[in-house]
Amino acid sequence: MFVAFLVIGCFATGSTFFLPPVENVNARKETLPVQVVDQRILSFDVLLFWTGIFIMGFLTGLLNGYFGWYLTELGASSLLVGVAVF
Repeated sequence: MFVAFLVIGCFATGSTFFLPPVENVNARKETLPVQVVDQRILSFDVLLFWTGIFIMGFLTGLLNGYFGWYLTELGASSLLVGVAVF
């Protein structure tokens, strides 16, 4: 599972070098600010970043939860489990 964490992190970092830069949004007065925000939020690189952050956060939580459970099963005190997971 930690390998998946590292692989996703490497792909997310590497994608910033190979994807073309986002073009500037033409913010004229006739376009609504909501349309400008939609164009920036729904771009591929932003969605890729959000997906990577979600997956890495999920895996980190899974690892911390497993680590806390494992220490509890070994008979560690609550203070030790809290310090180790933090």
